[in-house]
Amino acid sequence: MKKEYELILKTILINKSEDEEVEVTKLLENDLDWREIAGVLLSHRLSGYFYMGLSDEQKKFIPKEIREGLKLIVVAQKIQQKNINSVINEINKQLEKTGIRYAFLKGSFYGCKMYEPGVRRSNDIDLLVYEKDLEKLDEIMRKLGYIQSNMPDGRIVEASKREKLIQRMNYHDLVPYVKQHEFGCVEFDINFLFDGKDNPIDLQVYQYGTQEYSGNKCTIIGLNPYTNLAFLCIHFYREATNTIWTEDKRDLVLYKIADMINYIRLYANELELHKLMKIFKDLNISNKAYFTFKILEEFYYNQFIEEILGLLSGVIDDENFMKEIYDHRNKVTIYRNESFCEAAYNVNHINSID
Repeated sequence: MKKEYELILKTILINKSEDEEVEVTKLLENDLDWREIAGVLLSHRLSGYFYMGLSDEQKKFIPKEIREGLKLIVVAQKIQQKNINSVINEINKQLEKTGIRYAFLKGSFYGCKMYEPGVRRSNDIDLLVYEKDLEKLDEIMRKLGYIQSNMPDGRIVEASKREKLIQRMNYHDLVPYVKQHEFGCVEFDINFLFDGKDNPIDLQVYQYGTQEYSGNKCTIIGLNPYTNLAFLCIHFYREATNTIWTEDKRDLVLYKIADMINYIRLYANELELHKLMKIFKDLNISNKAYFTFKILEEFYYNQFIEEILGLLSGVIDDENFMKEIYDHRNKVTIYRNESFCEAAYNVNHINSID
């Protein structure tokens, strides 16, 4: 692996040990191609992870103009996160008053519990809602001024019934709820399926329980640490194995890898492996967990990852499993011709719309 890539992967980690900090410093002392580093950081939405993952002394190794550019990105992301957190707080307070079964996902959790403001950019707010509660949710969101819109030409226009049906059938979620706030437009992506229609486990997930998380002046109801990790595996697998996402190379954006490895670093000591394995099995997602952890292994050696893969060994007996991608247009299976890691670093353009 190129030393530039190694530097990025080590720097974006949270809760680094002293030895890991020394490794980062040693890598910074090399003659590095900073143009390539800057390109990877921008292309993969890692600028904040990288800049805030360095100490003040380590930041001095970054060429001045790149350093100043990264600093501006972090400032902008801090402002954005503050605004997003205020909206999340408002919605969470409203939902807590109802009997709606819900959980904030991904960026909302990361911005509340895992990262300092400025590390991560969130384009939208993801919310998991039990399908039978969607009408109640719609009533609340509309009372708060949100409508469902695909934002044609940047305009907030109510989506047609056809648009709503296509979104629900193809993407496992709803046409987003959007509202123009004084600081900009806010979009809520509503997921109603924890996995897919062929694996109806949604009620079971809520029965495992949700919990409250607080941080960065934000409070949310989220999935518990076990089902949260299960969802991350399902979500990663879905986007890496269907041309709905892979044809625009949106599966290859490395901030998703950063979020998963950092989640593992945050919770590895709290998660009981055999309990986690039981949940994977009961939710019928062991294959998707295996896929996700196998991809993570391409980027990081981590004891937790190795233990999980050891426990999941034998789940997959098809040597092509890790290469399969479903072509949703032609209804056939196609195959990757290079590793996920190789593809991520070779990508020249990512058409990210999430």
